[in-house]
Amino acid sequence: MRWLPSLLGAIALLPLSEATSCWRNTTCSGPTTAAFPGSWEKNIFAPASRTVNPEKLFLITKPDVTHDYAQYKLQGNGSLVVYDFEREVGGIVTVKFTSTGSGALGLAFTEAKDYIGEWSDSSNGGFKGPDGALYGNFTEAGEHSYTMPDKYLRGGFRYLTLFLITDNSTAVQIKDVSLEIGFQPTWSNLRAYQGYFDSSDDLLNAIWYSGAYTLQTNEVPVNTGRQIPAMPAGWANNATLGPGDTIIVDGAKRDRAVWPGDMGIAVPSAFVSIGNLESVKNALQVMYNYQASTGAFDESGPPLSQKNSDTYHMWSMVGTYNYLLYTNDTDFLETNWAGYQKAMEYIYGAELATWAGDTTGLSDTYTTRAEKLREAINEYCWDDSYGAFKDNATDTTLHPQDANSMALLFGVVDSERAASISEKLTENWTPIGAVAPELPENISPFISSFEIQGHFTVGQPARALELIRRSWGWYYNNENGTQSTVIEGYLQNGTFGYRSSRGYYYDTAYVSHAHGWSSGPTSALTNYIVGLTVTSPLGATWKLAPQFGDLKTAQAGFTTSLGQFQASWTKQSNEYSLQFTVPKGTTGSLALPYPNSKKPTITIDGKKITKGVSYANNTATVAVASPSSSNASALITHFPSSHNIRDHPARHTMATPTSLQGIAMPWRTCNQCIRRHYLLSRGGGRPQPRLHLSTTSPVRTSPSSSSSSRSSNPANPLRTSRVRSSDKDVANYRRSMILSASGIVACAMAMYGVIKLDLFGLEEQTQHPQSSTTIPTAQEAGDSAAPSPKKTQLDGPNGFPSSPSLITVHGQDPGAEQVATGTSAVPYFPATIRLPKALDAENVPLAAGDELALSTTAEKPADEEEYQLLGLGIRTVSFLRIQVYVVGMYVAKSDITALQRRLVQTAVNPPTLAGVIAAEQKTAAAGVITNPVGATAATSLVSTERDRLRQLLLDTDGTEQQGDLVWDAILREPGLRTAFRIVPVRNTDFTHMRDAFVRGVTARAQKYNPWRGEFADEAFGAAVKNFKALFGGGANKNVPKGHTVLLVRNARGQLDALFQTDVAAKPTRYMGRVADERVSRLVWLNYLAGKNVSSEPARESVVDGIMAVVERPVGTVVQKVL
Repeated sequence: MRWLPSLLGAIALLPLSEATSCWRNTTCSGPTTAAFPGSWEKNIFAPASRTVNPEKLFLITKPDVTHDYAQYKLQGNGSLVVYDFEREVGGIVTVKFTSTGSGALGLAFTEAKDYIGEWSDSSNGGFKGPDGALYGNFTEAGEHSYTMPDKYLRGGFRYLTLFLITDNSTAVQIKDVSLEIGFQPTWSNLRAYQGYFDSSDDLLNAIWYSGAYTLQTNEVPVNTGRQIPAMPAGWANNATLGPGDTIIVDGAKRDRAVWPGDMGIAVPSAFVSIGNLESVKNALQVMYNYQASTGAFDESGPPLSQKNSDTYHMWSMVGTYNYLLYTNDTDFLETNWAGYQKAMEYIYGAELATWAGDTTGLSDTYTTRAEKLREAINEYCWDDSYGAFKDNATDTTLHPQDANSMALLFGVVDSERAASISEKLTENWTPIGAVAPELPENISPFISSFEIQGHFTVGQPARALELIRRSWGWYYNNENGTQSTVIEGYLQNGTFGYRSSRGYYYDTAYVSHAHGWSSGPTSALTNYIVGLTVTSPLGATWKLAPQFGDLKTAQAGFTTSLGQFQASWTKQSNEYSLQFTVPKGTTGSLALPYPNSKKPTITIDGKKITKGVSYANNTATVAVASPSSSNASALITHFPSSHNIRDHPARHTMATPTSLQGIAMPWRTCNQCIRRHYLLSRGGGRPQPRLHLSTTSPVRTSPSSSSSSRSSNPANPLRTSRVRSSDKDVANYRRSMILSASGIVACAMAMYGVIKLDLFGLEEQTQHPQSSTTIPTAQEAGDSAAPSPKKTQLDGPNGFPSSPSLITVHGQDPGAEQVATGTSAVPYFPATIRLPKALDAENVPLAAGDELALSTTAEKPADEEEYQLLGLGIRTVSFLRIQVYVVGMYVAKSDITALQRRLVQTAVNPPTLAGVIAAEQKTAAAGVITNPVGATAATSLVSTERDRLRQLLLDTDGTEQQGDLVWDAILREPGLRTAFRIVPVRNTDFTHMRDAFVRGVTARAQKYNPWRGEFADEAFGAAVKNFKALFGGGANKNVPKGHTVLLVRNARGQLDALFQTDVAAKPTRYMGRVADERVSRLVWLNYLAGKNVSSEPARESVVDGIMAVVERPVGTVVQKVL
């Protein structure tokens, strides 16, 4: 029986074997144990097993009341339950359940709590609405088990919604929900980190580990990429991404593709945290495998394989440098060195050429080129009047966050300019992060990752830490986020609508909540706060240069094949001690800061150091050559107490550090905006975040004030006005009373005039019955306020377990995103609409009064065309800004490439009146309308051309006729289908609408006739009469508020009018057609061109949408834009 103990031992190890498995048939090549075990491991978000269960469950009607994970019973059609894994996860779900009858069990996934419901959030890149759900069908009572097909692996989610579909009283008992984690496939132990970080600030610790965990979720099996082309509905993650077993992608949920730009941040953070870089190697190799014969790298890896990005081309170079720095993989370098030389136009090439043993002088060549580039940037792009770099070498006023941050990080400027840039960057700050001027209203943790490194680089740790706490701290504490990963981006109003109007087609559910490009604090806290970096491959040489900020202690470590690198420091009132461990045989330097001109006392391993120390910029630098022991310590004394360094409180806040409130800094922070507190939960003492906000809006920092005023009584940056005296108050009160009395009379007269004369201004008639669900708009809810704890708005059953309550917009894909309009009368516009393809015919097969039954199914019928919203706005009248209607412009999705081409051509060669007339005269004999816009070979725009195009489209360039000519040129050429959707916010009738439209057409014709004379013939007069006849009235002459008039311009310029009620069940009515394209062109120009348009907010919104279209080369689909 001597075999019995061995058998029992083997049995005991069975659960452990299951817990430490790799993904499917993948070879286990990752580390199996943590390199630095310690108390900090409580902060690791990665689970101990590859198979996990949810932590909590809750009902959709009570999302803020959670219960521990347990069995749950679904009863009847539409009943559902939400499971919370309390962190980002991804993989294959298995559900075991019993049923009393037949039906289907639905599974829906979401990363953010905002999108919980019967539809998954968006990931497939088709921008046709949410991804939908998976369904496990069962036909009889009994026990069942449903496992997702591998094809539908869900890469990233926190919440899983299970719901029951049945036509009877079937009940389902959920017995077990489990998830097989699909990320980091070659690791048998997901907690075997090869790096660590710990400090006296729990918030910073959590942020460091959320970045590390994000990178784990981004390392995926190579056969689980997102399917391309984008699916029309649902999702599939079964595309091949590259060589090997594992590869690093941009995001867990999406795009699940290799993007080299992301690796500029992701690779350094992965090195100092999880440590193994096999995924990085495979991602870089696929870029070399697909390198063009010209030397150009693709913008992304297969199957997406987008091209023509010089920025991402260079990021492939940076990724190569970083990978070689951390691994010294000479086989990889030898294999790809020829490709690297073909592509290399970047400063780091000098060092890489040296490492490659190059003897042809390439190292000197690359360095010389980089120096010339640095000189040119400083000479032509520096804005001395502002104190930072402008976007380009023109007279632009744009001072971008990205270029200025990288100028600090890459050492492009001298110390004086560096100080100025660091200060100017803080003017972009809000309480929740830095807004990117180059992407207004958006906050990009990717670009902010460069900014924090830039501040650290120029010796501003307090600024860097403050920005980390504001931006990454805000998201980590956001109860609607994952509270375990870092987000791709968000808006300054605290919503997740990153890039909604700039490439993501207003789909706020598309944003990735686990995006490695946002993991900058993970590497920055190790490399700059602890100060530990490697300076040559594998760390044969290294540097230790701590920065303290307001912390008391900090420590970190990482590994290379040479061994472990580890450092820690402790700050006290007049000294700090520094300990470090490095592999034997390595050499490095210590850069030891001290706060004033008095030189400190330095003791290393008990020996006072007086020789071999250089002093500069309040830093003592000591060379450490081949220490005989791998462990060493330094004690720096005579360190006077400074208000720049303080003890961080136990109760962490997002308020301004004390060190920043009283010192003479040329920037301010919002010390009254955000307060945070933490509760220990989830075992092991990891902080469970909660967020409290006390400001009314996310504001930018105030202009700097004198140091004397700061030191004596720091000003509240939320308020810049002073308290008025009592005399002034009385005077203002009296004046206000007089003005109020006058205003009442003026207002009454203006209101009367508006009601009688405005095109949509009839007195309110009997309230028309509304069938659509009314939802408060973002403005009613206070969207200008800083984000605060709120009850989560959810899709799904409104009265559990009744049927789902959904908003229906007539003519819209039921899965499409809706866009807030800013008015409660018409709260939403659809991001996409469908129109009959019959309108494309030259002779439309419809008669006035015909009814059209537009589809309401998720799948678009073959006889309908889908149109994408470009922008919308509210038409207002009089100085009282009374709202009249909401108008939105749409473009046929299949014509977006044509629109791109016209916009690019317009920007490259803007039309002039003389050129237009000459072109028309030249082609008049042939009866052809010629678009005078040139530059037909251009496919993309540089930043100066984009700026110029925006000016032209908004008619802000000051050039007479230019805006009119530009829009006329874009619309005149056949082949572009567009539509205006008009919804009154007050009751009106067709007579008022007709008169208003005709007045606009007539005024435009009179304006343009002296220029070109094309609107003076009888045919045009007859066409205007036909246009008036479309709105002839009849039985349906009233147009109640909320109903819709659609004006559609087909590829020939013919105008069709349609009318829709707000009742989805009623068909759309065809009103008629005007064949003369001049009429539709003038109607369109009335909204788009010249100094005075019908709705300036609508034009500005349309132009914003158009600028998003031209950000990509002609013919490319916007999948991802820097």
